[in-house]
Amino acid sequence: MTAAYLSRSLVAGAMLAATLVPAGAQSWPGQPQQPMQQQGSAADLSLRLNQLENQIRQMNGRLEQLEHQNRQRQEQLSRGGAQGGGQAPAGAPQRSGQAMPPAPMPPQNSATPTGPGAPPRNLGTLPAGGAGGNSGPLNLAPPGVGAGTGGGVNNTPAGVAPIAAPTNSPDDEFALASGFLQRKDYELAEVSFRQFTEAHPQDRRVGEALYGLGESFYQRGQHRDAIEPFLNVVTDHGDSSKAPESLLRLGQSLAQIGEKENACATFAEIDRKYPRATNTKAQGARERQRLGC
Repeated sequence: MTAAYLSRSLVAGAMLAATLVPAGAQSWPGQPQQPMQQQGSAADLSLRLNQLENQIRQMNGRLEQLEHQNRQRQEQLSRGGAQGGGQAPAGAPQRSGQAMPPAPMPPQNSATPTGPGAPPRNLGTLPAGGAGGNSGPLNLAPPGVGAGTGGGVNNTPAGVAPIAAPTNSPDDEFALASGFLQRKDYELAEVSFRQFTEAHPQDRRVGEALYGLGESFYQRGQHRDAIEPFLNVVTDHGDSSKAPESLLRLGQSLAQIGEKENACATFAEIDRKYPRATNTKAQGARERQRLGC
């Protein structure tokens, strides 16, 4: 009994002494001690990794907020169109008694022919509120709500009359709009692509038409107006052939208006959502490097 008691006492004493010895001195003879600097570096690296993970989660959350705002906008537009004598549906002409939002000034050479055989026009200066240097808060609210910069995809260029396709078939209308975009006649491309999406909402090329609509804004430097159609392609037509390019253009538009964090998160989404879009992934990687994401 006494020997066992003494043995237990010695073991307990050794354990107590071990807890009182500094952490750096608890090593066996001949065992190399780990430098304190390496331990501190490992702790710093772990902390930085945790911070990066938190930042990525925050950026993904902001991208989800943008998608949620866009869905709310679509619901509000649908409810507005269902009301009888109330607000006019989105895209419908306003009555003469209603206040019209300020329209951008037409180009100085607006007298230039705009038919299918006309050469590309010089669009002149950018309309107010459409320049990419505007870095104010992102506003995806419906037209007439808040202080917007124009009505997004529901704003028709001033002085640009729509040109009818040879027939009313979706094929001819889409070909006409695509021709305007290829000839860099971006105002007529905007009008034609919008007409196509409104007249043929169930057509399989709606995603491509929305991309063309966004591109008509993007090429004129109207990056805020370009955000909505590009986002619509990604959220509502994710299987479209233009979805990867739309996600890239969405990130580029966000970067142009100063939304760097959202832009970086958008570029990162390209790899996750479209891993087979090799060229678009490479462009997104270059954009991330350029922004310093």
